[in-house]
Amino acid sequence: MLNEFNNTIVKNTPIVLVNPPANKLVEEFDSPPFGHLGLAYLGAALRKAGIDCVILDAKCGRLKYEDVVKAITLMKPKIVGVSSYTHEINIVESLIKEIKQLLPSCRTIIGGSHASSLPQDTLHAYSCFDYLVKGEGEETLVNLANAILDGHEDKIQFISGVGYRKNDNCVVVNESEWIQNPDSLAFPAWDLFPEFNVFPVISSRGCPYKCIFCARMMGNKIRTRSPENVIAELKYLNNQFGAKKIVFFDETFGYYGKWLEQFLSLMISSGMNKKLQWSIITRAQVLNDDVVGKLKKAGCTKIDFGVESGNDKILKIINKGETKEDFVRAAKLIKKSGLESHSYFILGHPYETKETAMDTINFAAQLNTDFISIGIMIPYPGTEVAKLAALGLGGYTKLSTAWEDYNKQLGNALELQFISRTDLTKLQLLGYLKFYAKNVKIKSFVITGWKYRRLILAIIMKYVKGNWDRVNRGSG
Repeated sequence: MLNEFNNTIVKNTPIVLVNPPANKLVEEFDSPPFGHLGLAYLGAALRKAGIDCVILDAKCGRLKYEDVVKAITLMKPKIVGVSSYTHEINIVESLIKEIKQLLPSCRTIIGGSHASSLPQDTLHAYSCFDYLVKGEGEETLVNLANAILDGHEDKIQFISGVGYRKNDNCVVVNESEWIQNPDSLAFPAWDLFPEFNVFPVISSRGCPYKCIFCARMMGNKIRTRSPENVIAELKYLNNQFGAKKIVFFDETFGYYGKWLEQFLSLMISSGMNKKLQWSIITRAQVLNDDVVGKLKKAGCTKIDFGVESGNDKILKIINKGETKEDFVRAAKLIKKSGLESHSYFILGHPYETKETAMDTINFAAQLNTDFISIGIMIPYPGTEVAKLAALGLGGYTKLSTAWEDYNKQLGNALELQFISRTDLTKLQLLGYLKFYAKNVKIKSFVITGWKYRRLILAIIMKYVKGNWDRVNRGSG
């Protein structure tokens, strides 16, 4: 696959940004149909500041570990920046260690959700990272890169949002300010990626809700781009890259009703509703008959929303701020409109029991959305769930310290007093089976089963292994 990057490999390139390869191709985002949105924004910010860069998106480009190492070695960059989720931080460590051995003078930067949630711990545990970028990275990375490239690393201590080592201490400079005017950002640099047909777009950053399983990496306040700016990007994607499908990555698309009305009107008046198909992630409370109708008219084809639990008590415990009635109403509205729907659920909430988990499984089948995802709770760093799990509260009895276990579909990070890890996996499988069987979704079952065959096999194997381990512990 490295041949795809032959035209982008430039020796002595100043900076290379990396989305690391997956350890195994199991989940959808291990080999997604689009590029890494965060890196695309960072690449655009660097270029706007006059800094040349190359992006190696190993997941989107289907690059192997050795491909990434070879490409970086050939380019001999002065800086390598890597974005990492929690469950892949150890893969990133191995990659950067190898790069440091081959290119000893290269400066390495770690960013992403894990580094932002645990900045001091990350710098302390992984000495291969020279610097860390915490939070929103566009302005921080530009300032950090300029300091390194200009030979003024002594000034890095004054750059907000940067983590570094001073003597034996890991220091993180004061929090960088959230970007208050997202319209000021350059459009993502998709020309630095392999070709793909689905483009991620984000029209707002931040989330004001307080769900205890979410770290809210973009802050607690929603900062919206103007409808005109988003439309300009959509036109650019369509004209420049031939984009036909868009996925909006907002945590709550259309949170502000006035903004949503203006955006949908512009989509229709500009004719972009005839050129693009697009999907959104939002909250059930945002949706009403009028909004769903306008979304469809404006070209939206699919609406995703998080449900998380089918038990009223659990919904209150996790601070969801929505009720089962909200979800039923939203599902009916979407189905009535003819749009596709995708609902998301989690098993393993604080104080979860088999009974409350079964409430979720039954409710998922009752909602009868077109697609579902059922994950197992992960105590992501920076969340209230992580604090509960670490203290043994909320009914949690075990917390893994192996970061590779922090994976929502296949994770083994925790179990509950009344539900073992193996039983959580069993309930996860049961949830999927009941959803498809009760609603007689034979075609959807076959399509989904084939699309996610690696993930399904991995979940089954995890269940079998968990049962085997439990039998061996019992016989020991």
